[in-house]
Amino acid sequence: MNIYVVYASDFLTDNMPHGEGLISYELLKSLANKGHKIHAFSPNVKISNEIKNLFIYTSNVKCNFPSWKYWYYRSESIKIYNKLSKEVTFDLVWQIYPFGHTIPIMRIPGIKFVLGPLYSKYTEETIIYRPKLGFKISNFSDIFTAINWNLNLKSVNLILTESVKSKESLLNYLQNSYIEQVPVIVNSSIEISQRRLPNFQDSINISFVGNFHPSKRLLDFCKLAERIKKEGYMINAYIVGEGEDQSSAMEYCAINGMNSYVHFIGRLSNSDIYDFFKSMHFLITLREESYGRAIVEAMSVGTVNICVNKLAAKEFIVNNINGILLDKINIEDYVDTIVKLVQEPETWSKISNEAIYTSKQFRSEKVAIKLESIFKRLIKIN
Repeated sequence: MNIYVVYASDFLTDNMPHGEGLISYELLKSLANKGHKIHAFSPNVKISNEIKNLFIYTSNVKCNFPSWKYWYYRSESIKIYNKLSKEVTFDLVWQIYPFGHTIPIMRIPGIKFVLGPLYSKYTEETIIYRPKLGFKISNFSDIFTAINWNLNLKSVNLILTESVKSKESLLNYLQNSYIEQVPVIVNSSIEISQRRLPNFQDSINISFVGNFHPSKRLLDFCKLAERIKKEGYMINAYIVGEGEDQSSAMEYCAINGMNSYVHFIGRLSNSDIYDFFKSMHFLITLREESYGRAIVEAMSVGTVNICVNKLAAKEFIVNNINGILLDKINIEDYVDTIVKLVQEPETWSKISNEAIYTSKQFRSEKVAIKLESIFKRLIKIN
């Protein structure tokens, strides 16, 4: 197949800590490795290794108007497509960008168009875009994007979703659409069959990974670590990422004498994240995750996830089998869960080993076979 990816990601990368860019890159790489020719556009690119059959294009000119940038990138990408199509006969045009209706649908007339995988937050209730009204320039671009999205959505030839539940929900609204589920790809750089029984007396290692947006609840993670410490346990809490909540969290830790056991690491590259998770006992997620790449990365090396029972976590985790799902985000519930597993290391070990086994279904070779089959089926549809 010859595929043109009209928009791959805001920042396409194979090694930088950018979840959406890594997800998109792994999808492209998986098909390129199967011999398909992939031509992809992204406004920002940081790729360390050249992949056969994968050709990346970017824009040398950046848009000076942030609210209109996606319309500008749409124009730039279509120019590249028009130039390439004089020499290449494309079978599909694909818009991967998983945030959905924050950007216009960049459909090209006369060729089958694929959208997604969309994040699991997209359901029959949220798929229609209702823009914020106002008189700012950003409001006007928002309205144009909403009109584009809502008018083009039903004419998309194939919509990919990250979760089964999202697929089922979208089919209720888009009843005549072709919708398929394709999971996130995670290729661990570490091959591991099981983790050793942990010695929690030395230290309980808990981790927080992500950007430090207020919705991620970084301060609550610090308070969780503080509560476990007050229970009398040896604990080390490792925080990976950067963002706006970092200064307030660091200040809280300094004021409360927590700097000896709460460690701010900064960002880690994709190649380093698996070694990091392998040294952790728990990954703590204190919000509803729409894609949950870090959850699967942790599973692949046997780190036990403790998450809230919503969105992406429900797709990956079976409660008390390969991770822990809690009904609500409550610090005391997280503390009680960790303490219980620390007191029952054999249970932790069983969950850890099952997580490793589960993660194998997200490897690129398995996902690529499914994605290839879906695309070939679409091409054959008249």
